[in-house]
Amino acid sequence: MKKIISNVLIVLVLIAITNKGLEIWIKSNFQAKINSNPDRAYNITYSEIDLDFSFDGITLKKVAIEPLNHKKGRRVKGHVEYATINGLGLRNLLFSKTLDIDKIIFKQPSFEVTLNLKDEPIPNDKLIKMANEYDGFISTGFDKIGEEFFKDLNGKLKIIAQVGVGYDNISVKSAESKKIKVTNTPNVLNEAVAETTILLILAASRRVGEAYNLVRSGTWKDQKPDLTKFMIGNSVTGKTLGIIGMGRIGRMTAKCAKAFGMKIIYYNRNKLSEDLEDGAKYFSDVKSMMPECDFVSIHTPATAETKHILNALTISLLPKHAVVINTSRGSTIDDDALIDALQNNKIYAAGLDVFNNEPNLDQRYIKLDNCFVLPHVGSATHETRLAMSMMAVDNIFCFFENKPLISEVV
Repeated sequence: MKKIISNVLIVLVLIAITNKGLEIWIKSNFQAKINSNPDRAYNITYSEIDLDFSFDGITLKKVAIEPLNHKKGRRVKGHVEYATINGLGLRNLLFSKTLDIDKIIFKQPSFEVTLNLKDEPIPNDKLIKMANEYDGFISTGFDKIGEEFFKDLNGKLKIIAQVGVGYDNISVKSAESKKIKVTNTPNVLNEAVAETTILLILAASRRVGEAYNLVRSGTWKDQKPDLTKFMIGNSVTGKTLGIIGMGRIGRMTAKCAKAFGMKIIYYNRNKLSEDLEDGAKYFSDVKSMMPECDFVSIHTPATAETKHILNALTISLLPKHAVVINTSRGSTIDDDALIDALQNNKIYAAGLDVFNNEPNLDQRYIKLDNCFVLPHVGSATHETRLAMSMMAVDNIFCFFENKPLISEVV
């Protein structure tokens, strides 16, 4: 009996030593493990780690998260009190390359937050009244924050954090006169808008809208199988793309277009450095660029200078096979001039994501087979909208923590 008890004790001691050894090994290697992914957005460090006996859960204490590249996701600042990682079995811990973080609680300044649960634009009169009750306001392009908005402010509102790159819905001059900061969310949507631009290039040139409607209407079966005429479009590969506005989104679009072997030419207020041009040809005058464009894509902000940059004159200079693309702002195009060109086959097609007087666009566009339209969804991906929202929130935090703003307009 004593021998059995002795053997049991020895086994229990060995198990305890083994578990302790595993715990020591895990603790010593866990830091490198959670930072092993080369595509990670953050470095994660901590001061303590607690493991339960079954290794089903781990709690990290006093966690610090350092952003490596906030384009990849949420831009986190400051420290985390603790992070709990659930459902992490021993095998996963030793051999898996990824970890599922179930919950992270951030220590941040506290705010009383009012959400617009209706998810629709707040009427102007109500918006103006609310502005006198809040210290900060996170806005979107649907909110009309013109001169009227600022007239009767009582001084409580300190910052407007716009979710979006464009801020033509905000009277920046009025905000500046009231000493109200305005921020936007550049950089994080470059890829998404460039993807939408390529989508429009392909859809407009390959007659995707017409083909889609043909299938959905059930009339495909009635078409004659003429291989020389049926849904024939224009190729994209090897063509020349003219970019109006070679900023961050314009350059990302150029990068994507090169995957199709497209030649890049551009018009910009200023010539870029050679490394930013990346082989693109510069034009100091938009009119001189037009005749060389198979496709022309607009990537400028909405300003007095860019209003109707595509007008009857500039459109008339395009080749008849040209395709017009717009993912910037509707005001950059003279609707009458573009619609006339499309109706009378002066150009081949257009792909548009933005319009004057959105969402009440000129209905003539809808009736045109050679115009592919989208409802201003250039940045509409889960990843991009989250990154945009978090940058707006970060700007709010930075302002009230007296830190430099991430993306200050005024």
